Amino acid sequence: MTEVKIAGGKLPKGVAGALAPYVDELFRDRSGRWIAVVELVHDDRTEPGLSDDGEPTKEAVVKLRIAAVELAIGEDEHHVRSAQRALYTKRTTGDTLDELDGGLDQADGDLRNAAGLISGPFTPAS
Repeated sequence: MTEVKIAGGKLPKGVAGALAPYVDELFRDRSGRWIAVVELVHDDRTEPGLSDDGEPTKEAVVKLRIAAVELAIGEDEHHVRSAQRALYTKRTTGDTLDELDGGLDQADGDLRNAAGLISGPFTPAS
C-alpha cells in the first residue's frame, strides 16, 4: 500500500500569507480545530524496490505539498463542513444502499450549493 506524506516543513509564501490573519488565534488555541479548503500538489514519489528474492524492500510513498489554503471562518465554516460531508458521502457511498436512497443526489446538490454559500475573496497562493 502506498503511504501519503506531506512534504517539507515550511509553508509556501502564499499559504503562509493566507494564514497570516489567523496566526494569533492558531497560536493561542492549543485545542483548536479549523476547517479549510486546501489544494495539494504532487511533490515527489518513491517507488518500492525489489530484493534479490523479488520481494518489495519498502512501500511506495507519494509526497504532497500544500499549494493553497483558505480557512473557513464564521458562517463559512458551516458551509465548508457541509461540502466536506458531501465529498465524504460521494467517496464512501458508491455501490451501497445509500446510493439507491438518494445519498449521492443529496451530496451532489450540497456541493453545487456550497460555492454560492461561501463568501470572501479568493487569494491564490504563489
